[in-house]
Amino acid sequence: MTKSAELFHENDRVNHASFGIGTIKESGSQYTMILFDDHGLKKFLTQIVRLERSDAPPREKPVRAAKTAKAKTAKAAK
Repeated sequence: MTKSAELFHENDRVNHASFGIGTIKESGSQYTMILFDDHGLKKFLTQIVRLERSDAPPREKPVRAAKTAKAKTAKAAK
């Protein structure tokens, strides 16, 4: 059953028919911002967006590789 975004709060996990699973980042009387796992941040009119509650866990952010000290040691050797 789809519900209006007014019934959800920040950090709630939701499912949207077109964009899939996401997390509500901001919800006000006019706009609702949702960070979707596969489509990034989207802005919707709160009154018309239809969402379903989701139990899917948030996707883990990829871990960046640490910067190496190669550039500094190469300059120091010269």
